[in-house]
Amino acid sequence: MAEREITAEEIASLDLSHCELAVLSACDTNVGVRRAGQGVASLQKALHMAGARSVITSLWKVPDEVTKELMLDFYRRLVRRYGARTILDVGCAQATLGILLAEDGLNVTAVDIRQSFLDYAKTRYEKGDIRFVAANVFDNAPLGTFDLVFGNQIIEHLVYPAAFMRTLANYAKPGGIIVITTPNHDYFRAGLPSYTELGDPKQHEHRQFTAGGGDHFFAYTPDELRNAAGEAGLEVAEVSWYETPWISGHFFFRFIHPFVPVGTLRALDRLTLRIAPRKFAHQLCIILRRPA
Repeated sequence: MAEREITAEEIASLDLSHCELAVLSACDTNVGVRRAGQGVASLQKALHMAGARSVITSLWKVPDEVTKELMLDFYRRLVRRYGARTILDVGCAQATLGILLAEDGLNVTAVDIRQSFLDYAKTRYEKGDIRFVAANVFDNAPLGTFDLVFGNQIIEHLVYPAAFMRTLANYAKPGGIIVITTPNHDYFRAGLPSYTELGDPKQHEHRQFTAGGGDHFFAYTPDELRNAAGEAGLEVAEVSWYETPWISGHFFFRFIHPFVPVGTLRALDRLTLRIAPRKFAHQLCIILRRPA
């Protein structure tokens, strides 16, 4: 194909029915335009319409090294804080976190329902103790038990949060840790209803399990997650917020990333989290402990 611009409409007209995985590695490749009655029109949606089974895209103009050092550093600090040596990463996608933890010397199992994502992850693997498993934890896949279980950016696609927490807890050792992260409902740019505001979850069951779809239709508050944890019979160890615009690049902050040292971004992020975490943190984290 000659080097030129290609539109989402042209992509949607292609026959990609034999394409297992499409990777758009440029910045902003999942940013689209909201159209009345149609949702968000984006390159990702166009590729799915053309038949691609899975698509990896980017939401922000964030350099790869900044993303690696800042976006994932939060998770790595949690692992060190709780002294975990065996890790299960559920819904790992391309296993960026799992690969980094394996390189840190930990024993990692990276699980996703999409084999194509795991195949891509294997091409990025260089060293460390990690196994890639295509499985659905809701099917009680025999994975073993672990010191720490990650369930990152999954629960916002599910309308029965307590059931999800119980499922993850089944893979934690007695006294083990479960880490769940999700977009923060109280973030100043969120604009989504809370879980409680959805009403009866039964009417939203058809919108679950849309891995790779990119469409969030609600977000959780800290109290909603605490209530779900209580229903699941799990202890809440802590609730925290992370990823301010200094890190996420929201609200035009992404334009300063190439010019500001990583250490400065990290310091500004910490300062903002101390001042107003609920309003200026894009992400919410709840850490649970399975009863011993």
